[in-house]
Amino acid sequence: MSKFKFNKEDVYVNRTKTYPDYKIFVNDANVTINNDVVTNVSSAVSAGYQSLYEYNFDTRFGNIHPFITYGENNVKQIFRSQTTSSNFVVTSSQGPNQVLHSQLAPNIGDNIASSYVSMTASLQRITTVSSSYYRYALPNLAKNYYLHSPSFANVTTGSTDSDVNLINIPQVMFGSSVKKGSVELNFYATGTLVATATDHRQNGELVQINGTGSVSGSVVGLVFYNEGLIYLSSSAALYDTGSMHSWLDFGTGLHDGTATGLGLEERSFEIKYKGTNYVNTMTMFCHAKAGELNLSNNPTSIDRSEETTFAISDTGSTKGFEERQKKVKNVVSSSFENLNDDFKKTTYISKINMYDDKGNLIGVASLAQPIRKEENNDYTFKIEIDT
Repeated sequence: MSKFKFNKEDVYVNRTKTYPDYKIFVNDANVTINNDVVTNVSSAVSAGYQSLYEYNFDTRFGNIHPFITYGENNVKQIFRSQTTSSNFVVTSSQGPNQVLHSQLAPNIGDNIASSYVSMTASLQRITTVSSSYYRYALPNLAKNYYLHSPSFANVTTGSTDSDVNLINIPQVMFGSSVKKGSVELNFYATGTLVATATDHRQNGELVQINGTGSVSGSVVGLVFYNEGLIYLSSSAALYDTGSMHSWLDFGTGLHDGTATGLGLEERSFEIKYKGTNYVNTMTMFCHAKAGELNLSNNPTSIDRSEETTFAISDTGSTKGFEERQKKVKNVVSSSFENLNDDFKKTTYISKINMYDDKGNLIGVASLAQPIRKEENNDYTFKIEIDT
């Protein structure tokens, strides 16, 4: 098997910038992401969450089984524990941080065959800003945005739960950063759009662009693009009757522990934005030059019908061994029936293996159909790998 080393000009790495769209809709504490509605009650992911991993999910038992060790129709084993603990509990809740490490540690060697927590992510409305680390972290983060807008100077440690509405976007749902100018918040009451706020200035300011109320045309909140945080601070009334009528109430029911009902069925909230993802693409050029790669180690390349027998010389003091003479098959076709053309070294390239600097196989590129190569042919194969 021939091996060749990539030259400096044979490998290129490019980076593509993409902006995936997200739309989150909240009504009566029910959340949908990109209009994805979970209709299977045995689904591994609850409505309003995105799965972070692939699962081997068996709907017949309602369990998730990362590893299968038993028969097809038996309860599956998930893994074997390496530590000890009492009061072993495995929860099937879909929310994050629902299982402590101590709850995932039975006795040594015990088999676990139970429902397993789904690794998911979703947006969340933070309702305890003043009593959490957000109170102290937000002012420091806001300093990074002072040059973009003076409104970020209003973010202080004196903020309380009653004057701050914070929506947290997990990084898995925005990538490197939230795209500037892509954020749009829509506030609905009884099915009617009452207010919209966007960051159309692309400086982090959320400006109400339509709707009733005294803040129309004013800054009602901020966007921390790199951290995926939406900060709403306007308490001006947007709707003249009932509760939940300001931007401080926006997103109520977005995984914040609020129960259904309580007027939530009359309020709907929509969050639109674009993330920023980078996709690295490695392009490699593999050369099959003329005069190279025209011999094959494949046993089918030998014409066994003309293979001679081996000979052993053992006469007197002369001892030796003569290998069989092998003839390579002539696969060159002729324009005449039942007649082969003159012999030419010919191979068919079907796979290209890639190795690291230690000789370990790290990738295989399979061609859609084998490429015929003769001695005078010169080919270059282009291989692209997305990471």
